[in-house]
Amino acid sequence: MSCAQAADLRRWLEYWLDETDPAAALSLEEHLFGCAACTATLEYVAGLGAAIRQLHREGRVAAVVSSQFVERMKGAGLRIREYRVAAQSGVFCTITPEDDFVCGHLEVQLAGVTRLDAIMEQTTADTTTTHRLADVPFHPENGEIITLPNASDLRPIRQATLRVTLLAVEPAGERLLGLYTFNHQGAHTE
Repeated sequence: MSCAQAADLRRWLEYWLDETDPAAALSLEEHLFGCAACTATLEYVAGLGAAIRQLHREGRVAAVVSSQFVERMKGAGLRIREYRVAAQSGVFCTITPEDDFVCGHLEVQLAGVTRLDAIMEQTTADTTTTHRLADVPFHPENGEIITLPNASDLRPIRQATLRVTLLAVEPAGERLLGLYTFNHQGAHTE
């Protein structure tokens, strides 16, 4: 049995996330009662959501998140070490065995910005890795970007420096919004 609606993952994801208007949601629910293909698609979306939540709980995913997401994590009883960093400055930071997560609040003026990119450069004793996050999600009125690093990767690192460069990407080129430095020192467990 197949259904053209079953292939529309975006529709079912929006429904699952409660981002569908009430009339459309009611129509989808009525459709679900008679369509095995769409029921299977919705079960897939729900399973995917559960797997992503599990990866986040285990600290195995790095992400840019909203302040509401951080508050929901705290509300769920997770222990989060937070660092607030102004543009063109840095902070000494760590993650301890008692912390479930660590996050960085990067203070930045976002008025007029339509696209935001972040360049992440991490230097340890023996390596430097650089990657660019293109089109980072943001709300201009928040005045910050919140990073949630991969806690399972961060825990074993004894010492590292992470430099984050935030850039406004505009038709005329890129404009520097802020430089942030995280001087990580691993928690001493001896």
